[in-house]
Amino acid sequence: MNRETMLYELITERLVLRSLDERTLLNLSRSIMDGPTLKGLRVPKGWPMDVLLDALPVMFNDLSDAPSSFGWHAWVVADKATGEVLGDAGFKGPPDETGAVEMGFSILPEHRGRGYAKEAVRALLDHAFASGRVRTIIAECEEGNLASSRALTGSGFEIEMKRGNRAYYTRKV
Repeated sequence: MNRETMLYELITERLVLRSLDERTLLNLSRSIMDGPTLKGLRVPKGWPMDVLLDALPVMFNDLSDAPSSFGWHAWVVADKATGEVLGDAGFKGPPDETGAVEMGFSILPEHRGRGYAKEAVRALLDHAFASGRVRTIIAECEEGNLASSRALTGSGFEIEMKRGNRAYYTRKV
């Protein structure tokens, strides 16, 4: 982490994952009409997607109230070679008292089917477990979303339960 700029970056074979800090979240929420910008990255039309847009106010408030929660929210997922934003991934807040944290991810439709979600999930798993604060990671997806299910099971998650059209996955240390 670069403390001066509040930046976490995770580098994988093909990806750069960059945490979104309070200032970036605020800028994203303000610049949706003009198209968001992220320093050093190319942001395509269609990003951020609705799930992240809906969560921006909550994440911003969490980071405002508890700066120590930095790194436990959204991360942009970008192509390491081109700097193009491919989607986002992250957590729904810091781990709870039992060491559980919930994860989510979303890749832009034109970049799906190439293993980016699985690569991003694995990088965030490693990051979370290396923190020493996480014992269990939880994720959910629609039961028919085979690509997301494969990204999760291919990263060591197991189905914990199904409810309605949702499947709930866990991965333990």
